[in-house]
Amino acid sequence: MDVARPLLDDCFGGTICLRGAMMPTWAAAPGQTVELTLYWQALVEPTAVYTAFLHVLNEAGDTVLSADHWPGGLPSDIWDVGQVIEDRVSLTLPADLTPGVYRVRLGLYTADDGRRLPLDGTTADYLILPWTLNVVAP
Repeated sequence: MDVARPLLDDCFGGTICLRGAMMPTWAAAPGQTVELTLYWQALVEPTAVYTAFLHVLNEAGDTVLSADHWPGGLPSDIWDVGQVIEDRVSLTLPADLTPGVYRVRLGLYTADDGRRLPLDGTTADYLILPWTLNVVAP
């Protein structure tokens, strides 16, 4: 499996780790769809159902697109310890999106109360992927 960057230490709440992320293209025009694949792994048996959130941020840090979903389409409380979940996410960029450089922020929250899991070793409750998405004029 081609994982663009292993993220071996990016774990949330000591429960679920982001083991890798891959986006085939990091440039797209407004209205196009970009595919992002995330690889999640449970460190311990999840006792709750977690929802992943993805936010596409403009240069000012404002959210211009968001996608919330169960990683891999599966409720996390049925994951096995050590199981890697392949999570394919399609993000259709708004047709009126201004060309520029965008970042992708992601994290996990509990489905029942919306509480975000902290990113281990930090005070943050999200991770910003180390790559940028370049939105180009059509």
